[in-house]
Amino acid sequence: MSEILIKPIKPPYPFEAYAHIIEPLPADEGGGFLITLPDLPGCIADGLTESGAIDAGRDAFLCWVSATADMGDPIPAPKFRTVTARR
Repeated sequence: MSEILIKPIKPPYPFEAYAHIIEPLPADEGGGFLITLPDLPGCIADGLTESGAIDAGRDAFLCWVSATADMGDPIPAPKFRTVTARR
């Protein structure tokens, strides 16, 4: 198996500009939290705490952007969304 090195790049938009969805994971799946960035297909991460999931999400974001750029694909711009609070 050969190792593929992907050069890290500076993202065109900051991590904070993208929508994040953070949701708890069921205890039978190990617990913790899952973070998803809907504008970046397949960019997900998890952590034991919400802040851990955010930290892991930031790392996943940087890897996703670098891998996408390495493949020659465009990095999608963040989409504006209206957020409605759930009750």
